[in-house]
Amino acid sequence: MSGQSRRSFLRMALLGSAAAAVAACQPKIVEVPKEVVKEVEKVVKETVIVEGTPKIVEKVVVEQAPQEPVLVQWYDYDITTNFPQELVQAFMKVHPEIEVEVVGTAGGYYDKLQTILAAGMAPDLMNYQSWRWQPYAKKGVLKPLDDLIARDNWTVPFSDRWASTWDPQIKMQGKIYAQPHNTAAMLMFYVKQPFDELGLPYPTADWTFEDFKELALKMTFEKDGIKHYGFQADNIYERLASWMRINGQKEWDTEIEPRQALWTQNTIVDMLQFQLYDCYHTLKVSPTPADMQGGTSQIQTGQTAMKYEGCWFLDQMQGPSAAVTGGVPFDVVPMPKGTAGAKHMGFGHIQAMSATTREEDAAFTLLKYIGDEEGQTIFIENTGRQPNNPDFNERIWVPRAMQKYNFQNGQAFIDCMDTGVVHVVGLNDLTLNTDIFYPFRDAAIAGDATVPELIEGVNDALQVMCDEYWAEA
Repeated sequence: MSGQSRRSFLRMALLGSAAAAVAACQPKIVEVPKEVVKEVEKVVKETVIVEGTPKIVEKVVVEQAPQEPVLVQWYDYDITTNFPQELVQAFMKVHPEIEVEVVGTAGGYYDKLQTILAAGMAPDLMNYQSWRWQPYAKKGVLKPLDDLIARDNWTVPFSDRWASTWDPQIKMQGKIYAQPHNTAAMLMFYVKQPFDELGLPYPTADWTFEDFKELALKMTFEKDGIKHYGFQADNIYERLASWMRINGQKEWDTEIEPRQALWTQNTIVDMLQFQLYDCYHTLKVSPTPADMQGGTSQIQTGQTAMKYEGCWFLDQMQGPSAAVTGGVPFDVVPMPKGTAGAKHMGFGHIQAMSATTREEDAAFTLLKYIGDEEGQTIFIENTGRQPNNPDFNERIWVPRAMQKYNFQNGQAFIDCMDTGVVHVVGLNDLTLNTDIFYPFRDAAIAGDATVPELIEGVNDALQVMCDEYWAEA
């Protein structure tokens, strides 16, 4: 299939609805005609000496026609920013022998990716969230990168310091399938004004969960007819997992392809009860979803003192996109410690290579450029997010972020990746959220039932998910 027809298909797939194909993930294997470099015959006249007499003879010289650039297609999550286009322009100046076409979509990212894969049109490189590529690898969609990494001695994105955080999110069955694209350490944002008004010191890295609860209570008050809250509670599982684990228990036997759901353990239940029920109904330190309608009563408006967030939230607090004109003075701090210390959600996006790519070397060349300093700098400039290793974070991202968003503790974003965790790998977390977690969460936040009253049914449903996953393995 020609590059042009391949391009055309991808464009149609991204623009149109393809519900019938979404169910299939494994790309079809198609026969592709080999490209043949055309040879050009050229007649060259040459003067030779034959027995002392000059004589003009003709001979045919076969020359190869100039090669066209090879085409690499890149399905990228950052399509709503200028990052992919700017990176490709810079890359092709260095590698004119490789043409890169960026494909992607602003919505329905995974659905449309599966449509393309089902038609046997896998892009050469694909961007995934670091916990969502694994089912694709299990179905043979993605190519292990170990041999290419070893061949080129490619180590830049693979930090020893963050290996414990990243390895579960880039490896499967001992093989490397993914290259870290960006990092996202979650930590506590806090607004300075309520601390200053109450004469309280700002939280520090050694604070405990009990310290945090006490502060949340103290910072919940009414002033001039406006309610101020101590904490904007978390209600998304991929954020709650780090809270759930600060006292030593986990909600799974292992977060990597779990076999057993353990959500009924006491410390897990207690933390979910705190986040999903007590913060709204018992302690009343958090604004409810109704309170936050219209953008009020939130940390970015200065009406809530603390919130657990990542680098993507910085521009809501300060800078030209801030929620309020002039921004809200703030800083960040590591999470409060439980009996097992502090835990932080530490994940990001990865880049992976199609198992059916016909341009392996060119695709890997692009992959390395994305992950190296020049590509990561372009990424930082266009997205404001953390790059893929500690060195780039320390030298490039932290100074720029602190200056742009006017906060001081940028180092915390680096340090918190050291204790980074991922919520679950392998299980389809989209289904987990939609079918199980969200109905449970919504009932608790609405006050219809407490977590202890609901958790047995939640755990049973999650166990079914585990059993079905392994039955299909």
